[in-house]
This record gives sequence, C-alpha cells and structure tokens, in this order.
Amino acid sequence: MSDEAPPTITVISSEEALRRRPELYIGTRRSILYLVKEFVADAIDEFVAGRAAAISVVVDGATIAAWHDGAGLPVEAGDGQGLAVSGRWTTIRHGGPRDGHVGLSLDHSVGLFIIAALSESCSYDGWHEGERWTQRFQRGKECGAPRVTELGAGRGVSMRFLPDPKIFGAERLNYEALRAFLFETAHLFPGLRAGLDEEVFDAPSGLRALASAWNRSDAAHREAWAARPAFTFRQTLEDCEVEAVALGFGDRTDWYSWVNGSATPGGGSHHRGFAESLAALGWQPSLAMIHVLMRDPTCTARTERELDVPRVADAIRSALSPALAAFCRDHDIA
Repeated sequence: MSDEAPPTITVISSEEALRRRPELYIGTRRSILYLVKEFVADAIDEFVAGRAAAISVVVDGATIAAWHDGAGLPVEAGDGQGLAVSGRWTTIRHGGPRDGHVGLSLDHSVGLFIIAALSESCSYDGWHEGERWTQRFQRGKECGAPRVTELGAGRGVSMRFLPDPKIFGAERLNYEALRAFLFETAHLFPGLRAGLDEEVFDAPSGLRALASAWNRSDAAHREAWAARPAFTFRQTLEDCEVEAVALGFGDRTDWYSWVNGSATPGGGSHHRGFAESLAALGWQPSLAMIHVLMRDPTCTARTERELDVPRVADAIRSALSPALAAFCRDHDIA
C-alpha cells in the first residue's frame, strides 16, 4: 500500500470558478459585450415564450444598465445561505437554463449570474408574482439576501453592472458592436423592440428589412430587380420556425444564416435546404438570408457555427420549393 496522502479536493464557489477561468466561459478575448449578450439571451427566451416585447441597454461611462419587460426571476432557498435568486439565474448553480430556453443557444450560455460574477458591482431588480425583488453583488458575492421592495402588478427585469477591470483590464465596451448586435437582434426576432440609449430598433418585417439594409448588389442588378419584391417566407415546420428572404440577381450570392439568433458562418442544414431550392430553379439572388428558431440545435464537430440537422434541410427544401417556384413564375425569374 502506498503511504502517499490522498489528493486534496478543493470545492470552490460558482463565482470563484467563473473569475478564476473566465476564458472558459466567455472566450479568450474576454469581451464585455458577452455580458450584455447574456442579458439579451434571457430577454429573447422571454420574448419567444410570449412574456416580453422590449429590451433596453443604456451605457453610462463604464457602467451598463440593461432592462427587459419579461418575467422576473423566482426566489428560492439557496445552497445553505438563505434565499437566492434562481431559475435562469445561472446554469452552474441551478443545473441548467430555465425551461424553454431557446434564444442565442448556439453560444456557450452560462446564464445571468456571469454578469454579477465578472462585474466589480452589480444590482438586480425584477418583478415576480406580484413582488419586486432586488439584490446586490460585489464581484459575484451576494451583498446580503434578496429583498422585496414593492408589491403590485409590475413586470420586468433590470441589471446595472460595472465590468470588473480585474477581469477585463482597460477594455471598454465596443459601442458600435453593441449597436450592430441589437440592430440585428430586432430584425431576427420581429416584434422585439431593442433600444440602445435614445435609439430604438423595431423591425416587424424581420429579415426583409434587414435584407434591404444589407443588400450590396451593384446599380445594374438593382435596376434589373427594381420592379420585383423580395421573396419572403415565414412558416413553422415540424419543431422549428423558419424565416427566409432572397432578392436581386448577382454573379454571386451574399449568404447570411442564423440559428436561434446566432450567426452560422459555416451555414449547414438550413443554408443547404434553401440553397438547393434556389439552385433547382436557376435563381442566383444577390442576397439570401435564412433564420431558424429551434429547440436544442445540433452543430457539427468541426465548428459550433454550422447547423447539422439533416431533417431541417429536407423540411426547408420541401416547404420552400413550391413557394419559390410560384414566386419565380409570378415575377419572371430564371
């Protein structure tokens, strides 16, 4: 028998794990924008569930304030430390994202708690079942138990946080990247209003409006297309919702694709189903976009940014082909 002492196992808290190795959760770049995206992901979940319609982000120097009008977090007994905000607060402390998690699910989502864990200071305020709860955090540690500050019929969730320079160094929030992200989000989830300071993005026509904004075809191709509308398709297929847009003529097609609000530069099943439908009709648009909203998307082993669900390609091809054929016939294409 060996006389060596058994190894010592040190159990650390959730916030300490996040702060020791933040790159495991937010990537090596340690972008402050990631923290905002976690809040937006929660807002999208609430929007998809029919409980939210607006999100707002306000930047005040180094401090960020975010709000959405969805349901607040439930409060339950926390790990031997009294009450703690829970539910979708953290996928680490409470075992998984809240029921029905959909939005931005291609990202390695950790949950809202990472905002508190990687911030020098953070405050949470949210309405849940007629009670307005608030709690403060200092570098992920609770500054006392959450408490009820108001009773009534209010709604919404807000967080105000100062990203910790011990984690992010001298980095400041990339304002233009944040603006582009919220602009895109409003178009990917039509009906969700996204605000940044005094600006509000609202795109009820979804990808169609985004395609018009991003169409980079040259003047000749634009003139040839001028009398035709964009092809648009929005439908629920099996267990996913699909929105697709195509417009113009081009020597090449600028492709954009997303799953659950996350860009898929590698394309994948949804891209393939749409592209094959277009090719079968001989139409090469100058721009094509497709967004799929689905539960538990599967990605390839090569990259998280390529959807690998063959049945989605088959469903999209079957549904899009007759709609595309009718559009091409009506508008003298190919």
